[in-house]
Amino acid sequence: MQKAWILVMVGGAVAAASVLGACGDSSGSGGSGGTDPDTTSSKSTSDGSTSASTSATMSTSTSATGTSTSSGPIMCSEEATNIVGDCSLLDQDCGPGMTCEVFLVSQNPDVLGTMCATPGLVGLGQPCMPGDCQEGMICVNTCTYVCCPQNAMMGGNEPCGIGACDLDVEFNMTDFHAHVCTFNEVCQFFNPDSCPPNKDCHFSQTGLATCSVPSPGNFMDGDVCDGFGNDCPDSAICIDPDPSDMDPTEVCRYFCEPGSAQPAGLGGCPAGQMCDEGVYDFGFPDIGFCHP
Repeated sequence: MQKAWILVMVGGAVAAASVLGACGDSSGSGGSGGTDPDTTSSKSTSDGSTSASTSATMSTSTSATGTSTSSGPIMCSEEATNIVGDCSLLDQDCGPGMTCEVFLVSQNPDVLGTMCATPGLVGLGQPCMPGDCQEGMICVNTCTYVCCPQNAMMGGNEPCGIGACDLDVEFNMTDFHAHVCTFNEVCQFFNPDSCPPNKDCHFSQTGLATCSVPSPGNFMDGDVCDGFGNDCPDSAICIDPDPSDMDPTEVCRYFCEPGSAQPAGLGGCPAGQMCDEGVYDFGFPDIGFCHP
């Protein structure tokens, strides 16, 4: 899973989530009345990979062109969101021509709820502002669906289709959150041009790396991290450097190619570190991780 801090914008009475990064210029059609924009933050988690024995993994898909596969209520065995109100963000039960949105019930302290509103025109995976998205979606930097966590025993990954329900966004640095679908691009480690602007290349699962928005933690090499797939810099991972000891602390370490003379992040290691292929099998040929 990934985690990302969210900017919650209150457009009229409708509050939408916008992940850190640039938003589009199109204007949406939210509810009426309400307050000025507010801010929030969110972060995404990742599932452990059996081969890599690390919690810093995430499953994603290769495009943002997929569509929702659900019809009717989704029977989800885990909590998709704790934001409740007049409609369901997961089931999108407002009826034809309307969409279920997040709105700000109270600013002090921030309390969020849901309401039916007129949808916008922006499609899946496209940059957005609050109220921009087409029916059934909310804005988290791009338009996407609230979803049932991908590892749920019942309803897992609905309604993400070819995407993955692997991003947990938190609003206004409160306990209000929602799992949403991601449609991240496949990328190559050590290639600075492998991902679009505002995204880094991170380990996703054995043999797969994908682009994702950075975690808000601003963790650097050697920093203790939170165990999320997008915690660390481009071509780096949040990992337990020595799973054989009794210390489970995870830190940021760069991926590397043995013998590379390139700088850290481009295949080499920081000064005083070695490239170790013997601790984890990441599923990539000739790729290890750096450590002292």
